[in-house]
Amino acid sequence: LVIYQLTCLFTYQPNKIQRIYLLTHHNTTKILTKAIVFLQSFLLHIYLFNSLFILIYKARIILVHRVQKIQAQEQPSARISQLQLLNY
Repeated sequence: LVIYQLTCLFTYQPNKIQRIYLLTHHNTTKILTKAIVFLQSFLLHIYLFNSLFILIYKARIILVHRVQKIQAQEQPSARISQLQLLNY
């Protein structure tokens, strides 16, 4: 998916009809080139957002696992201390 997004982003070129339209209608060339640049920047924003979302999601999973490990390590000692308190 990432490779597909990058290829779409950097290899976007107008087809023959769009090129002829660009050559024949000089008044609209600025609008069409702006649309093409906007499309590329839009795809780039989608790619960056996806990458950021994936990184945040992975970081969250790692943090959850670490917290679970810490809790698993602390629970036996907490149980022992509670039993010791009951014995006293």
